[in-house]
Amino acid sequence: MATYTTNYNLKKPADSDFINIADLNGNADIIDEELKKRPVVGSDGKLPNNLLPDLSNTYEKKGAAGTAVSAHNTSTNAHNDIRIELDKKAPVPIIGTTPPTTSTVGVVGQQYIDTAAKLVYHCTAAAGTGYTWEVYSAGRSSKVNLTLYASSWSTEKKYTVNNANITATSAVELLPRENNGITQAQMEALSGAMIVGGTQAAGSIQLVALGDKPTMDIPVTLIIRRDL
Repeated sequence: MATYTTNYNLKKPADSDFINIADLNGNADIIDEELKKRPVVGSDGKLPNNLLPDLSNTYEKKGAAGTAVSAHNTSTNAHNDIRIELDKKAPVPIIGTTPPTTSTVGVVGQQYIDTAAKLVYHCTAAAGTGYTWEVYSAGRSSKVNLTLYASSWSTEKKYTVNNANITATSAVELLPRENNGITQAQMEALSGAMIVGGTQAAGSIQLVALGDKPTMDIPVTLIIRRDL
């Protein structure tokens, strides 16, 4: 009894069947029809247009996306809030040689540059009663001359220095007093004390003597850094 192929239903006579020309012709017709459906590449290596799928309604026309973006970017209504912000200009900084006062006219956010003291102020409030200017100190280091008094060292060889410029994270450097402001004996006492920084908080730092506790007053210079 004849069987049939799975994909194209071609007839496969059994071993005991007689050859039937009609069966052979039928199989040939099926193969011919299926081969006709297969695309054939032309001599130029391309498929003929009639075998290509119709994508006219699937994709945009060439240049359509660029045209749409251009129209959006030039529209006065597109991202109007962003355009407004970009059009705003920062107020021109005020240049002076003395610190600003409550009578120095400005607008909130405006800068005042004191060229003599090399300080920058920001206007934080503008009202009928006057103008508020706050100095911008971030990134600006401070130098403080002070004396470490022998009587102020604790029995644990600790010494607390108070200064408003000190923060919990600012780097503090301890140096001998500048401009020959320290004697040889004081310099030897400073060296022998082997002073390091200890506990630090806003407004103060605790110094610790790892060596000998100083028995004389020592003039020093503190550099309180804001650039680290």
